[in-house]
Amino acid sequence: MKRVKNSKKAKRNVQNDVNQKVVKKLYIDFNEYPNWTHSYSGKKFTNTLKDEKEAAKHFYFLLNELFGSIEKNIKFILANNDRHSHKLTGKERALAVKIVKQIDGIHLDDDANVWQLSSEANKGIRIVGVITTDQIYTFYPLFIDHYHQLFPDEKKNEPDYYKFTFCPQDNWE
Repeated sequence: MKRVKNSKKAKRNVQNDVNQKVVKKLYIDFNEYPNWTHSYSGKKFTNTLKDEKEAAKHFYFLLNELFGSIEKNIKFILANNDRHSHKLTGKERALAVKIVKQIDGIHLDDDANVWQLSSEANKGIRIVGVITTDQIYTFYPLFIDHYHQLFPDEKKNEPDYYKFTFCPQDNWE
């Protein structure tokens, strides 16, 4: 059998569905929905915390790791190439919309691009928010999923999160 050497290099002409005219930066708007740090406890979801120490650790992680990671990787995330970050659909999206209604008193319409984002370090903490891609990528945090309960894992999720009662909005404001 004779081997033939290919002298041509493959071209990278396949692209994911990402708006090419959008500036490659992510802006995180903490002001539009100011209650994104608030806790909520319902039948299928809680993000109340164990205590003040756990709250401080989680908020430090968000500010020191998670937000920088999503800023750096936004195009990768939007192309669905990050297994810990994904667009919410179905029952998870419906639950997120319900939580946002309770926390902020707003209703997200069906067109809202709701995502759950994580960082490269992936400590189980997720941030849920809306991403817009008009001229620049903008992320609007809506609430924190401290224990990864929107997509629970029987092996990792503890059943006793509902006994936690620390709410930052009740203790730090």
